[in-house]
Amino acid sequence: MNLGQRLAGVETDGVRAAPQVERVVDDGDAGHGSESSREGKTPAFLHNAFGRPSPHPDMNCAFVGAGAVAREYADGLDDTGLRLAAVCDLDADRAAALASDHDAAAYGDLSALLDAEDAPLVVNLTSHAAHADVTRTALDAGRHVYSQKPLALDPATARDLVALADDRDRALACAPDNATAPAQRRAATALADG
Repeated sequence: MNLGQRLAGVETDGVRAAPQVERVVDDGDAGHGSESSREGKTPAFLHNAFGRPSPHPDMNCAFVGAGAVAREYADGLDDTGLRLAAVCDLDADRAAALASDHDAAAYGDLSALLDAEDAPLVVNLTSHAAHADVTRTALDAGRHVYSQKPLALDPATARDLVALADDRDRALACAPDNATAPAQRRAATALADG
C-alpha cells in the first residue's frame, strides 16, 4: 500500500466505514510503542486501506512540512480521493516548489494556512520536535490530523493530543512503524550478519 492510500478517506461528517485507529502510548514511550484499535469515527486514511471507495472523492488536505517525505506522500495521492490543496513549510521556497508541482497554495506560516484554507485534513510531516505543536494547532483549528511518527516526544504530550482530538471530535492518527523501511532493513541485515 502506498502512502497516499494510507491517507485516503478521512471521515468528516459521520461517514463510518472501518474502525478508527489511534496511537496509544505506554508509559516511557513517546509514540513509538504499542498501538490500539478502537471503534469510533473513521479517519479517511484508513478507509481506502480496507479497499473501500473514499466517501469524499475530492477531499482537500494540507501538508505541513515540505521535505523529502512530503514528496513521497504527495506522489501517492493520485491513487486516492485526496487532493493536495496547500503546503506549509518554514522554508517558503521549499513549500512553493512542492505546491507548484501539485497545483496547491504555498504558505510559510501554519496559522495563515489554517485561516485561508478549508482543508479538513492536515498531514503533519514536520520534524519530530515540531509534531506535537503542529498537531495541537491543527486540532485547535478543527482539523483532522494524520502525523508522521512519533506523535509526540513524550507520553504525556501524546496522551494530551489524543484527549484534545477526542474533545474536539476530530480524527487523529499517527503513521505506523514500517519494518521494511530502508533503515530497518539495514539494521536487520547488520544484526543477522552479527
